[in-house]
Amino acid sequence: MATTMISASRSIEEIGVRRNLLEDLALKILYLVGEMSLHELARHMGLRPGMVEELFQRLRKDQLCQVTGMAGQRQGVTQT
Repeated sequence: MATTMISASRSIEEIGVRRNLLEDLALKILYLVGEMSLHELARHMGLRPGMVEELFQRLRKDQLCQVTGMAGQRQGVTQT
């Protein structure tokens, strides 16, 4: 039986979902789950960590979320 490899999207634009919808989803997850790392948020959203970092930077600029601390190399983030 042959299997088909599906390539993962490398950028937010390749996903085909509006950026605002992804930002709203990230905020909703942060609201429901609470503080988490960007890697955990990426896992919840099913996105690559780099994509979530890009979303986080925009949300942070708009003061909708903030860094709460560091655990090793990972930032803890939460909704403001």
